[in-house]
Amino acid sequence: MNAADDMKGPESPESEFEVEYTITRDDAVDVSWTYGRASRRKTLLIGGAAAMASLAVWFVSQVSLALTASVFATLIVLLSVTRPWLRLMVRWTPATRVGTRCSLTLSGDGISYRYDGVTGMIDWKAVTRVLEDDKAIVVLQGKAPLVAISKRALGSAMAVEAFKRELSRNAPSALWVR
Repeated sequence: MNAADDMKGPESPESEFEVEYTITRDDAVDVSWTYGRASRRKTLLIGGAAAMASLAVWFVSQVSLALTASVFATLIVLLSVTRPWLRLMVRWTPATRVGTRCSLTLSGDGISYRYDGVTGMIDWKAVTRVLEDDKAIVVLQGKAPLVAISKRALGSAMAVEAFKRELSRNAPSALWVR
């Protein structure tokens, strides 16, 4: 289990939510799967439809091109399933390395973050979408991830609810995708 060392839940309308944690491998995998979930569904639908259409053409015309298209569509489906793992291995940024010490603060001003000497602030107006599943929460601007945190890093169900409540309160127009 990941340590949520310093945590303060919201106490008043002007309060802050703070969490400090160290990224574990499990946290990184959870966030990667949550973020990749939306594009994986679309790729599965498109790949599945392409595979079915290719198989129908192949059965009707017995053309080898249709077989090639079927194989290609199947590869699309397989890549959509493995994509989060590939992203985890290939596009891993220094900011999200396993073992990185992170700090997030949600306040009326925005979301401030700190990791390995890098600090920043994200304005609440930038938050347009929040992806959530049973393992992680990813805050996005359009399709671009702004902040991602594993629910394990928050430490407890109460802390997860407090984090979600603070997000909802400060970014009321953000679309929540569960």
